[in-house]
Amino acid sequence: MVELNQEIIKQQLQPEGTVVIIDTSNIIKNYQIIKNQANNSLISAVIKNDAYGLGAIKISKILQEQGCKDFFVATLSEGIILRKEFNNINIFVLHGVLPNQEAIFLRYNLIPVINTISQASLWNNFAKKNNEKLQCIVHVETGINRLALSMEEVNFLHSNNSMDYLEITCVMAHFACSDMDNHFSIDIQYNKFLEFFKFFPSAKKSLSASYGIFLKQEYLTDIVRPGVALYGGNPKPYTTNIMLPVIHFYTTILQIKLLKQDEFVGYGYRFQAKKDSRVAVIQVGYADGVLRCATNKGHVYINGYKAPMIGTVSMDLIVVDVSSIPTHLCEEGEAVELIGNNMSLDNFATMLGTVHCEILGGLTRRYPRIYI
Repeated sequence: MVELNQEIIKQQLQPEGTVVIIDTSNIIKNYQIIKNQANNSLISAVIKNDAYGLGAIKISKILQEQGCKDFFVATLSEGIILRKEFNNINIFVLHGVLPNQEAIFLRYNLIPVINTISQASLWNNFAKKNNEKLQCIVHVETGINRLALSMEEVNFLHSNNSMDYLEITCVMAHFACSDMDNHFSIDIQYNKFLEFFKFFPSAKKSLSASYGIFLKQEYLTDIVRPGVALYGGNPKPYTTNIMLPVIHFYTTILQIKLLKQDEFVGYGYRFQAKKDSRVAVIQVGYADGVLRCATNKGHVYINGYKAPMIGTVSMDLIVVDVSSIPTHLCEEGEAVELIGNNMSLDNFATMLGTVHCEILGGLTRRYPRIYI
């Protein structure tokens, strides 16, 4: 992990006062951890939602330099953005192809994931019209019951020759409970996944994303799809995180003020002081990824000291109690750690009652990202 002392952090905070610092060396190390774990599988990096908020172009360049050539995005627009920067990578679009998008997929050399009967028919008919087979991935339903084709739907498509012009390079599915230790559904989904290959005997298999990669070796199959694990999220939440931290999130104290006993703080008067207190107004809010549910229960760190959040989290500001922090270590302009050496990404997510993916995806876009 990048060692950031308070002076370096203050330098990075200029001039905006809030910054997301990204440790690129640990992204590379996390990629290597995944490669070692899945040493017989092809690694296809998931960089949807701007690489979970870290910056899709920058992260893709880093991973490409490590030998990664296959990338998953969620939407057509994300695929176009990536293709404009990279000519020699494969880009798979998880949400698939929609009406009037077929020619755009072809123009930008994007490969759709087929999730529905209508998408299969759409892509197949477009390929037939162009008299050429077109690549795709088929996404099958094994028990998570989200976006995917059921066994009956796949059977229908084959029976009606609705996939004759599709070059199906891979069949994928997604675990529902791979973040839970030894959940009963994992083997059930795996066995159901294998049943689909009576229709696709020559297609590659892809079942495991970040969590599944660290389950049984048999679940790794031909292709794995790491996402949040690359960015420091714990792929085994029930044990110590083996991935290295990537994100540092710092902001600034805008104001120090004295709060008198019985005075209130913030919208809705949700906090009332039980005694005279010293408080700091901090330059972040729910617009920056500090969820409103942190009201009266979250905390930050200032020079290594914990400072509890008090009052309602607003869009751009939070207030923290700094009464227990020495005054010379807690002044206006001082750096405030939200995620860093004292608060991991996973602990920050747990504190807010959510998961690391939501935190990463919701981190502020209005302040700079610094890559170290």
